[in-house]
Amino acid sequence: MPPVLSAPMPKPATSEIPVAGGSARIRWISIAAGSFTMGCVPGDGECGPGEKPAHRVMISKPFEIAESETTNAQYEGCVDSGTCRRVPVVGNATHPVVGVTWGDAATFCKWAGGRLPTEAEWEYAGRGGRPGYRFPWGNEESPDRANFQSGLSRAVKSFEPNGFGLFDVSGNVWEWCEDLFDESYYGRSPERDPKGPTEGKTRALRGGSWYNSGDQMRLSFRTALDPSTRLGYVGFRCAQ
Repeated sequence: MPPVLSAPMPKPATSEIPVAGGSARIRWISIAAGSFTMGCVPGDGECGPGEKPAHRVMISKPFEIAESETTNAQYEGCVDSGTCRRVPVVGNATHPVVGVTWGDAATFCKWAGGRLPTEAEWEYAGRGGRPGYRFPWGNEESPDRANFQSGLSRAVKSFEPNGFGLFDVSGNVWEWCEDLFDESYYGRSPERDPKGPTEGKTRALRGGSWYNSGDQMRLSFRTALDPSTRLGYVGFRCAQ
């Protein structure tokens, strides 16, 4: 049975808030509370063990999530404030910041008045109110819809947004999530506001990157890294 939302989702409201101490702005997309089916969608033969079983999840409170991955310009504001660690800039001001650890990402989001999203919030927002699809746009891989296997990142918002107005949900750079990671977590995940396992050594990543193949752009795809890892294709977006 295809996953369905609990009720028709209105077009999310947006709020544009300056990041503290910086000139670049984070544009937040408001996401209503609701329920969805998290994990492998029906008919997807590429799902790995970590994407199963598909299970019902309730997001009990509305939240906001950044419309795009955090950019170099936005991150620079945090560096200039003395809060964030400087990292090498890849691309220009409009490209996603990369080479950040999980701690770097969490520090920036706290400085900007937010936090990292949970895996459940990330997938709920990433699906954009369109249940049952492998990708934000449908069921087929498309290099015209996301940046993957390209050799480099692109400026954020280079592709069409998903149904909630979020850009680069799939591709461009991996996005750190708040959760610790356990491949078998879905088998015991609570239905209401899951926050990941209470123990673990790695942190969850979502969304795929310019470095990866098209199958890793799927919305249910999950992976993880040691939180101290710094890679040129790993970034983040904040929630609040």
